[in-house]
Amino acid sequence: MSGADQKLQPFPLAKVRTPQTDRPLLALVCCGSFSPVTFLHLRLMEAAKDYLSVETESFEVVAGFLSPVNDAYGKKDLQYGGHRLDMTRLAVESSDWLSVATWEMEQPQWSRTYSVLDAAHTYLNEALRPKFKREVHVKLVCGADLLAACLDAQVWPLSDLQKVFRHGVVCLERVGHNSQEIIFQNDILYHARNSIHLVPQRITNNISSTAVRLNIKRGVSIRYLVPDAVERYIREHNLYR
Repeated sequence: MSGADQKLQPFPLAKVRTPQTDRPLLALVCCGSFSPVTFLHLRLMEAAKDYLSVETESFEVVAGFLSPVNDAYGKKDLQYGGHRLDMTRLAVESSDWLSVATWEMEQPQWSRTYSVLDAAHTYLNEALRPKFKREVHVKLVCGADLLAACLDAQVWPLSDLQKVFRHGVVCLERVGHNSQEIIFQNDILYHARNSIHLVPQRITNNISSTAVRLNIKRGVSIRYLVPDAVERYIREHNLYR
């Protein structure tokens, strides 16, 4: 399949794996600014896949998607979406299972997270269920910091959370956030606890896009914080300065 064909697919299928087991099939979706994408974003997806497919053997992960947020999100210092898409595509070029979803970016306005998950579930099952003969489930992948943000009703309305948890959440533990305590103390999260998979972070990694942008602004190297191709792209396009 050509690169042009892949770009026409809101959730590209070229890297979707053919099922090898009878376990439930799963596609992982990580939503974010990716401004810029970092190695933590990539490790987040790898850790989630390994936990669910290798450590717990509860699912067979057949695909993974990074979904850059729409420009209409309006976050401070949010880089132009075209650049964020290009950088994220460069970051997953060497992956045999990760792709970049453009559905969110192509919408006329900012979309709620549950809408991205709903769209992924609908698209993937229309395309793959006839071939695989079973449903492809979809779950949101995030860090524990996003789980903590769920406590803010202004950021995450109850109706949004309920719709996200219908799909399920895969949360990577992070230093400074006690995910189990966060879940226990919040009625909404506690009620949905069976839909939340907590993934231990076996190798500590606290890289953030914010820190990367600050390094660039200060003229400090970002080598080994982002993929080499992303570093070159940032330099060539003089981003975040």
